Formats: sequence, structure tokens, C-alpha cells
Amino acid sequence: MGCRQINRGFWEVNRERISEVLKVLQRNQPIVLKRTRGVRKRHIANGRVQDIGSLILVSFNVPKSERERLRRLVKAAPCIRLCRGVYAFYQRQSKLDRENGLASVDKLINFVRDMGGSVRVFPKLTVVGEGSTQRLIEEAKRQMENEIKEITQGRSELNAKLLSKQYSREYFLYHLSRIKRQYAILNRKAKYFSRWLAIDTSKSLMKAYRSLIKVRCTIRMYFT
Repeated sequence: MGCRQINRGFWEVNRERISEVLKVLQRNQPIVLKRTRGVRKRHIANGRVQDIGSLILVSFNVPKSERERLRRLVKAAPCIRLCRGVYAFYQRQSKLDRENGLASVDKLINFVRDMGGSVRVFPKLTVVGEGSTQRLIEEAKRQMENEIKEITQGRSELNAKLLSKQYSREYFLYHLSRIKRQYAILNRKAKYFSRWLAIDTSKSLMKAYRSLIKVRCTIRMYFT
């Protein structure tokens, strides 16, 4: 049908055949993006996102040996996963990341290149259709909730090891500090997504924070 595969589920479609392609893929609910000349701001009205603004997409492949390092970097970046190896950033990221505490799209691109991977960049893309916009917002929220669950799961694992009494105080303090750093990054991302996509994960984050306080107190109790 004249389509060109760029990366797994990411395809380029000829504009003249878009209706024909969408008819074939309608059951798959594809997300359609189109290029624009200028950069659009995200628009929020009455607490609801009307337009998430212009996006910059990064499509990449990295060696298997570097995928875990890549995963950690992506966790520190305010992006939305579209499919494996394809992530969307807000084109005006610097306007919302006021503390510059998150990994930028340029950092991701340079990382992939330094690791010997291949990368392609697609700037000034906008989402077509309100349904697709809401799906991307829900995907961003799902990603955040999953990362919060990882923190609470890490806390639970530390608690279980505390009960086994087989590890040193230094072991627990080291792993607790790692989880705390993960939480700090996640808290920054939550603020960013709140500004960009009006996503509220404050309740889940507070629950995760309380779990960290609890395990810290438990470590002190066990090693005093």
C-alpha cells in the first residue's frame, strides 16, 4: 500500500493513501501523526488537554548489551513510549522542565549513538484526532503508575530481606538510596506530566513516599 516501515510498529504512510490505510487498520486503533511547519504549544482547557502540542519522535535500535542502560535513561526522560524503540517528547521540553532535572531528547540521541546504535529523529509532529491524543495521555499515565509500582515493589523486597537477617546495614542503606534516587526522578517527571498532559499521580506518589519512610524507619530499628 505504499507504506514504509521505519521501526517495528512505526510506519511512514503516503498522504494520498492515508484513508485507505486507516480503513485497513481501523481495528488496531493506529495513532496518526503528521508533520507541521511550525511548533505548536500544548493546550489545556478546563483541566482537560485539547492538544498535546508538537512532538519530536526518536526511533532507535541499540545493541542488546546496552538495553538495560537505555531503560534506566528512558526512565529519567519525560517521554511517551509509542512502541518498542520509538518515544515521543514534547518539542518544547525546556519550557516545562524548569529545573533541567530530566534527561533531554538530545541526551537520549547522543546515548544511542555513543552505544553504537542507530537513531532517527522526526521533529514537528502533531497527533491527529482527539481519540489518539487521549490514548497517548493514558499511555503516559500507565507508564508513570508502573514506575511507581516498581518503587513500592523494591521497598517490599527490602522488607523481606530485613526479616531474613542475612544482609548488612550497608547493603540496605545502599539499596534504599537507589530507590530514593529513583523516586526523586519520578517526582520530577510527575510534575512535568502534570504541566504537559494534566496527569495527576500525586496520590500514588505519596503512597510510594510513605513506603520509603516506613522501610527507612525499619532499617534503623533493626540496626540500632
